[in-house]
Amino acid sequence: MRKALFVAAAAAALMLAGCSAPGTPTGEAAGGQPHTPTATPTPTPTVHVMSVDEAGKDYLATVCPANKAQAANNAAFTAQDLASIKSTAATARDAYRTEAAAFTKAEALWPPVVSAADMKLITDSDFAIIATYGAIATAGSLDSANAISNGFVDNGAGAAAQRIRLVLNLPADTSAGC
Repeated sequence: MRKALFVAAAAAALMLAGCSAPGTPTGEAAGGQPHTPTATPTPTPTVHVMSVDEAGKDYLATVCPANKAQAANNAAFTAQDLASIKSTAATARDAYRTEAAAFTKAEALWPPVVSAADMKLITDSDFAIIATYGAIATAGSLDSANAISNGFVDNGAGAAAQRIRLVLNLPADTSAGC
């Protein structure tokens, strides 16, 4: 009798714990109703407003690879070496893509001293120059590469970058700090 009560109590405990009764097909709750799993909520990413010091370090870490790649491409154009122009253009294209991705991430916010309009100018320029460097990287001739390069129009991003450097207490020299 004691054993029967123990078995009955154990079975009742299992049923109360949400376990299905023996013989219940997978995917059905006890009682034959379909089991609907509950969705796990996705955590909302936390947003961090950077200090001026943090923003300055982040800005340099973001722009320095693109600035270096652009300098290498400029040197290749000065030498008028098509193979070098194309390879440095591909590197610059990828560096500017990385820069644009970093500047558009939502998890970190720039401090209020950094103008959102200036950041937009820079990212818009990044996206435009990605296409330009991509075209240069696949140019079929030196004349074609030169024509593509000469067709790039500055949208004001250079001035915006200098305004950002000023408010972040960074040097005006785009190679400084890199």
